[in-house]
Amino acid sequence: MSKQRVLIAIAQHVQLIERAKRMLAADAAGRPLPEEAQYHQRELENFEALLKNIVFDIKGEIPEESEWIAPSSFALSNTIRNDDFGWLKAYKRGLEISKNYFQSLLTIYSDEVHMGDKYNVGEGNVVLIHSTAQDISNRRDTEITTRESIDLVVLASQLSELRRELRRELALRDDSLPEHDIALGVLAEAEEAAREGTGDISKILGRLKGAASWCLDVATKIGVSVAADIIKSSLK
Repeated sequence: MSKQRVLIAIAQHVQLIERAKRMLAADAAGRPLPEEAQYHQRELENFEALLKNIVFDIKGEIPEESEWIAPSSFALSNTIRNDDFGWLKAYKRGLEISKNYFQSLLTIYSDEVHMGDKYNVGEGNVVLIHSTAQDISNRRDTEITTRESIDLVVLASQLSELRRELRRELALRDDSLPEHDIALGVLAEAEEAAREGTGDISKILGRLKGAASWCLDVATKIGVSVAADIIKSSLK
């Protein structure tokens, strides 16, 4: 599972770097920042918690910053002053440095990672292993099933967080529909399947039907990206 988590972390680095590039390009062109590319605080907090958990599981401790530094810590120390996008530029650089570190961690699994291996990590993105464990690219593919492609521990945790937020929203609204209540049950079933490693999670989430967009919107808002990705895939 640790190898899979490292691969997922690498792909998430790539996605965040690409979003930073889009925001910086929009600023340079004088255009509004694309809403779908913007970061959310909870999203970044969850991302860095995942990184620290992976590093701790592999190393048994969080290493000195000379070995690995979390992107937010790098940005805090290297933000360009008098630049409205100084933090974003520094954070992007921190992501690039951190991604290289996680790529180096794959050498631990050199006997398990082979040329041509592909690992789906959400939103159709696949980590593709080329000639060495460090040589990794990100591309679109749909060849790997859901159960093979995601960190089920992370998914189960995020589905649980999503259900809590949905229940909170339902308690505050007076226009709830039966399909909203059904959605909570569907998410609970998907969460259990993720924890047990059984069942077709995408098929289960396909039963969200009319409530899927609501679930996806809330998942995106609170930054549970793995859950959002699989809900999005169930809509296709």
